[in-house]
Amino acid sequence: LKLIENENLNKFYGICFNQQNEFVVLWVLCQRGSLEDVLFNEELKISRNFQVSFAKDVVKGLYFIHTSLIKYHGFLCLQNCLVDSNWNVKLTNFVTEEVVADKLRHNELRYHTVKPPTSKKKKGKKEKEVVEKGSDESDNEVSDESDNVLEQQQRSMLEKSDKNATKKYIQQAPEIIRELITTKYLPQGSQSADMYSLGMVLYQVLFKAEPFHERNISPNSKSTYQSVGKITADRRASESPIIALRLQAAAGDLVR
Repeated sequence: LKLIENENLNKFYGICFNQQNEFVVLWVLCQRGSLEDVLFNEELKISRNFQVSFAKDVVKGLYFIHTSLIKYHGFLCLQNCLVDSNWNVKLTNFVTEEVVADKLRHNELRYHTVKPPTSKKKKGKKEKEVVEKGSDESDNEVSDESDNVLEQQQRSMLEKSDKNATKKYIQQAPEIIRELITTKYLPQGSQSADMYSLGMVLYQVLFKAEPFHERNISPNSKSTYQSVGKITADRRASESPIIALRLQAAAGDLVR
């Protein structure tokens, strides 16, 4: 994996444990963030030429993976498409997401998550009697305020992490999602699953819209990717993200 070199693939440096016994996956940092950060940034005006260029970069990167010894990405999504300083798209996290999932499945790793904040119990009389002077009361108030800020930060981190994970899952093939729902772990990928995810990525790149937005379905909702997981192999067109007629011509730009 370290030997893979391509202009549309992010550079992988390795995997290691640090001194805190944390499992670290090392990739090159792309300055502009992910395609999600770029496409849905209202302050950036992305032209059609840029959108088509982004789409082509994603296709070229995935084509290289499929024709290499890697064979498949395994967890393709908009968030795993990074944009470098020259506005080139580079696919990242190929294969490594599956490696991490396999180690989690065999209890070789475990997620280090922040525990949800618990509600504080009201102080009893004895606790109140400890505070005798004004200075002590002031210190106690500062401590309470700090605890409240920490609780809010922890809650925000948990909610953001959950939403980000769900937004990635909604872009995966139904068979991948079904396995995720059943086992809670990312299964082994495939080229066919990559192609489904590629369609989801191109949909967002070309139309700057999240999958299933036309049905007022939130991509942040767990029930959304659970419903996608129920889609069978003979799914109807109505069960895929809808492309407006006036926008379908844009897809021709990518084909050409």
